[in-house]
Amino acid sequence: MYDDRRARRYYRRQYRRQYRNPLGGVAAGFFIIGLAFAFAFSSSFGGHLFLPILFLGLAFCSLVGSASSLNPRGIYGGLQSFTWLAGLALCFLVGFWPWILIPVGVSMILGALYTPLQPD
Repeated sequence: MYDDRRARRYYRRQYRRQYRNPLGGVAAGFFIIGLAFAFAFSSSFGGHLFLPILFLGLAFCSLVGSASSLNPRGIYGGLQSFTWLAGLALCFLVGFWPWILIPVGVSMILGALYTPLQPD
């Protein structure tokens, strides 16, 4: 009969709190640890490793964070962002920008496999 909006909102909040995935916190931990490593190793190696380590930490953070959604489309987006962030880390590490063709190729392969990876 009468459905109270406040009660629905309360049950919705309880459902979200109950089934929250802890991998989101793990992703934030990867980001903080990657940032700490970037600052620590960049000062000891003359500042050349700051961006590669930062981008690699962000890549793993996006991969774990997207896996926390437990949604196949979200995981696919995490794979794409992992590919591009790791590719940027490689380019900054090597210093040779034609290496950006590697993440372009991997991204094209993932794009071709997008439909077979998605469940019906």
